[in-house]
Amino acid sequence: MTKIENAFADYREKHEIQVGLVTELGQKATEIASLTEEKKKLQEDLGALQLSMTPVEDE
Repeated sequence: MTKIENAFADYREKHEIQVGLVTELGQKATEIASLTEEKKKLQEDLGALQLSMTPVEDE
């Protein structure tokens, strides 16, 4: 291989790695968004449960 061919092969390999990392980053961002929404729902459920377990004071 010539020097240019070696440089091009190196560039292509680095590009493929970057594409893989960007793809993985997108997947992780989607997963984080999903888990954040799930956490929000669980916190709401916990709040409702805690409220329902609070003793009612006689008036």
